[in-house]
Amino acid sequence: MNTREARKEKTVQCILDTAAQVFAETGYEGARMDNIADRAGVNKAMIYYHIGNKEALYTRVLHDVLGDTAVRMAENINRADTPTDKIHAYVQSIGRTVEIHPHLPRIMMREFASGGLHLPEVVVKDLASIIGLVRDVIQEGCSRGEFTDVDPLILHLMVMGGIGYFKTSGPFRRKYSALMEGLSDRTGEAGVVDLIGEIERIVLSALTNC
Repeated sequence: MNTREARKEKTVQCILDTAAQVFAETGYEGARMDNIADRAGVNKAMIYYHIGNKEALYTRVLHDVLGDTAVRMAENINRADTPTDKIHAYVQSIGRTVEIHPHLPRIMMREFASGGLHLPEVVVKDLASIIGLVRDVIQEGCSRGEFTDVDPLILHLMVMGGIGYFKTSGPFRRKYSALMEGLSDRTGEAGVVDLIGEIERIVLSALTNC
């Protein structure tokens, strides 16, 4: 990659990172291209040149993350030997995505609450791919007599919701930690790694003991 290409890639990534933060804060309708450009330190024309209008920018923000997650998750699941190992790969993939892209849960929660009002079709397909992977793992586990049959959509919403709510509730948990003393020891961001393991244990317990 030459210097010009590297500079372009850095600019585009800065725009996408800034846009993700703004979309998480204000939602799609509240986001303004002028604001995104100002916060990214670029001219608004640069956004239109490199990415497109607000709809294209929103699509790029979500598709880059969820499309990559679906591909990476499929690779990790295919490398795993057993259904249990594949569930581990699935949960870890979701956790890694939320850790790298902390604004994603807030954006998706807004979309779910609005009935997917602005959710691009390509992103719906990304979500369908992820849920399809979960379905296939559950079916394999059932065929081996290791899992009980559960709805893959419900399982995915439980995993994504659990990790997402934990990530977005950090300020709330810190503010009211004294009132919740003794109820949870996961009031800091360092608890995310442990949380992922705990969610994995809950999922496997539901799949194997029901």
